[in-house]
Amino acid sequence: MDTASIDISHAALSSYVDAVGIPDVGDAPEPIRKRKRRQSAKKKPDGRRKTMSKGITAEERRDILRADGFASLIRHPLTATLDFHPRHLDRYPTEDLDAFFQRVRARISTWCNRKKIGSYWVWTRENYEGDRREHLHMVMHLPPRMRSELESYIRRLFPGGSELVQIGNRTSERDPETGRKRDGLLYRIKQLRGDAVGKPGPYRLPREKKNRHDDAPVAPVLGKRCGVSKKLEADAEENWRAAKG
Repeated sequence: MDTASIDISHAALSSYVDAVGIPDVGDAPEPIRKRKRRQSAKKKPDGRRKTMSKGITAEERRDILRADGFASLIRHPLTATLDFHPRHLDRYPTEDLDAFFQRVRARISTWCNRKKIGSYWVWTRENYEGDRREHLHMVMHLPPRMRSELESYIRRLFPGGSELVQIGNRTSERDPETGRKRDGLLYRIKQLRGDAVGKPGPYRLPREKKNRHDDAPVAPVLGKRCGVSKKLEADAEENWRAAKG
């Protein structure tokens, strides 16, 4: 190829470049990116913040009855009742009653463990509208010969009037709504929430709405409404059944 041909080819290429132009990399349009919508995570309730409980839920009721059955299965039947009314204390608690009742149960647990009885119980809190109406119920495993001893122990820790604490047998109580006898445990879980009573019909559970003595309406409580001791929790039963094979 001669020099003239090269010059002609170079001139043609230069003319093409001048006409079309070479795109600058920096000027290239950025690819369109689809913006992903950030899904706002649902805020979990703060476990440290106590809420008002209007009644025992269906799930809580089932767990209490399960624990009662498990206690009988492992030969620690819940045959005793303990009722604690803070309004009869010489000095009413300055802390909220949820924390106070935790402390009461912890002291009872310490006593039971020292006596080699073990802590086997279910508990509920009840309340009515009015001044200092909230109280604690426990249905527990406690041999009859030791009931007076436990009551004396509690009175030493928490001085108060004669009606402060009462320990007795788990007996049937008359239901103020139906007039029929009801087991002592079922009687103490009568302040149910609406979802726990079931649909209208013959199997609908009775639900206390007011006090049978003075018609005071049922009131909510701050914090946990009911529970079971650690030895009767669902995990403890599951482990026991697994060990049994």
